[in-house]
Amino acid sequence: MILDVKEYMKLLIGAEQQVADVFEDMAQDFQELKKIQNYSNTKEDLQLYYDTDFKYLKKLIDGFQKLSVPTKELHEFCTNELFDIAELLKVDFSEIKDSESARIVLEKNDFLSSATKDSIFSVLEINDKLRISFHQIKAILANSMSITFLEYKLEKQLKLEKPTFTTSEILKMIKTSEIELKRFERSWYELVNLNRHNYEFQFEQHSSKELKEYLELQKEKLANYYFYGRYREILLVNDGLDDFAFKSDIFKIKEILDVILNNAAEELSVKSNIEESENVQITEKKINFSITLSKENNTFLIRIKDNGRGIPDTTLIFKPYYTTKKAEGGSGIGLSAALKITKALGGSVIVNTMITKGSTFYIEMPIEKN
Repeated sequence: MILDVKEYMKLLIGAEQQVADVFEDMAQDFQELKKIQNYSNTKEDLQLYYDTDFKYLKKLIDGFQKLSVPTKELHEFCTNELFDIAELLKVDFSEIKDSESARIVLEKNDFLSSATKDSIFSVLEINDKLRISFHQIKAILANSMSITFLEYKLEKQLKLEKPTFTTSEILKMIKTSEIELKRFERSWYELVNLNRHNYEFQFEQHSSKELKEYLELQKEKLANYYFYGRYREILLVNDGLDDFAFKSDIFKIKEILDVILNNAAEELSVKSNIEESENVQITEKKINFSITLSKENNTFLIRIKDNGRGIPDTTLIFKPYYTTKKAEGGSGIGLSAALKITKALGGSVIVNTMITKGSTFYIEMPIEKN
């Protein structure tokens, strides 16, 4: 049975109600965790903080896991709905994996009424948007869960006679996860308003230093990158940053960077697995980034380079649902969604690649969109 758009909205709003209380509790837990700024860097104070306030960290981890439940349920519902549509149209699931492909199938169909075709296409369009949102939320959750490293690191520090991990570093990690929670909340708002918006943009004044802080904070996550059952150490190297102001939606820019950085990290993890299986020397895995200003073009350029295996065919990577990591659970949604958001922000993406040497992504953004 094909559901109409109203039924989708009911499901989304129900999921929103599920997570509303979790958001409120987690916001309070973050306030408790941030009390670390009142502690010193001594082992005694770190131990006191761990004993008295660290219970809120466990609550936050539990909260992020609770938030993933309705996301997963909605994703499964969408997938089942697509299989039902494929069965009704008597086609293979792969032929309607996105609304563009489905339109071709529907135009060729001569046994369904126009009203039924319109209904199916409306559902497929919503499904496209939902799956992009699910991918974004999954990336946000992955970033948020970097807070789990905090417990591991603090426990490790407390075993040392003289801790090297400072309270300011702990606070930085806490604030990063708090920002990710706000991004999650905003993504849920967009999710339940899909019938009115493709993307909800907030063009505000920002500094390039905010992007630098975001990228610097990814170092911790990449240094202990978990992919397909293994932890890998990936270096994130700052090759330079110009200081400038710009007006854009920084949350959406971070979503674009999330996709490209995660793809690079996954590629480097796969490369490590291959090197291990072939019993060859494991090379240092590295991602370099830089942010430069072009006053002449009134744009800024974000460059992200990895030393992975390279991309066999760059003409395919931005196509919806194309992935080279099916065995590792790749969805093929990330880069196509990132490209759509980049264009909507007035920007562009260029990819250079060399087989066995790696790939470089250039994201050019306007200082202010016209």
